[in-house]
Amino acid sequence: MVWRGRAFAETARTRRAATLLSALLALGGVCGRGIAQAAPAVGVPWVELRLSAHKFFLSAATSLRIEQVAASTLASRLRTPPDGSPAALTGPDAVVLTSETDLPFGRNETVTVWLDPATDAAIQAEKLAGSRNPYRKVFRYTEHGEYTWRSAPADSKEAAGDPDTWTRRSESFEQSPATAPPGLPITESYALLYLASAARLDQPDARLRLAILSDARLIELAFTPDGLVRKRVSFEEAWPGGARRRSGELLLRKVRVTARPLDATGGGADVDLGFLGMRGDLTILVEAGTGIPVELSGHAEHIGALTVRLDRVTLRQAPAAEGAD
Repeated sequence: MVWRGRAFAETARTRRAATLLSALLALGGVCGRGIAQAAPAVGVPWVELRLSAHKFFLSAATSLRIEQVAASTLASRLRTPPDGSPAALTGPDAVVLTSETDLPFGRNETVTVWLDPATDAAIQAEKLAGSRNPYRKVFRYTEHGEYTWRSAPADSKEAAGDPDTWTRRSESFEQSPATAPPGLPITESYALLYLASAARLDQPDARLRLAILSDARLIELAFTPDGLVRKRVSFEEAWPGGARRRSGELLLRKVRVTARPLDATGGGADVDLGFLGMRGDLTILVEAGTGIPVELSGHAEHIGALTVRLDRVTLRQAPAAEGAD
């Protein structure tokens, strides 16, 4: 991720703005620690998205990449918590989302999420933060919450080495405050953009309901397609052996995202969506006919209204009308 702006002091306000804008863009990227020879995930026409946002004097860009792998290859990567029954894959494959983000003030992070493509449930997530205070967290989802392993280097010598050798370690368990209704999967907020695309919410009759753990609360998210709009866009579209610039008006479907806590306390604007750092309602614009996310808008604390736009999409194969613009 690249940030550009006038020279400025690192004040509390700029820290808050940068942190929130970073959270909005912490969607993913190409992670060098990914599993080799993985196939593109089925169900969506793209393998990578790159997006950007601009607010005040700050600008940022990030990307999300998806892969499909055999469940058997994950056995050595999935951890077993000492308490609770860990979430398990229900089929022969898993979807892996990898993200790599460079943040202001010398910070960066890499996130990997493992999902069950049959249920949309999160199996495990790993976050590696690199900066002046590096750390790694591994989150293992269970039937009653989330078990976390945290590790950090004890000194600068350890910091320069493999994270597997870091010796400052701790473990914790966050119990879900409510039980998700049958059929409502508990997933990971880093995966929501992929799941929205896989649900083909560009279709008027499509619906998507998910749950996430956010601020020690179990939150239900409802994705509802709305009307069609035409809007001017500009992004690059690439595929194996080709590329083109999409510029001009595009037919887009509005998707409304609303949230409510399943413990029945609070709601509306006070609900932290856990989705791109937003609070309250969120609007996603997806391309009609493909479901590719083109724009996201909502409200973030300390920043206000914020829009995240697509800069580049990498497709699994050439589009049907390669010459059309």
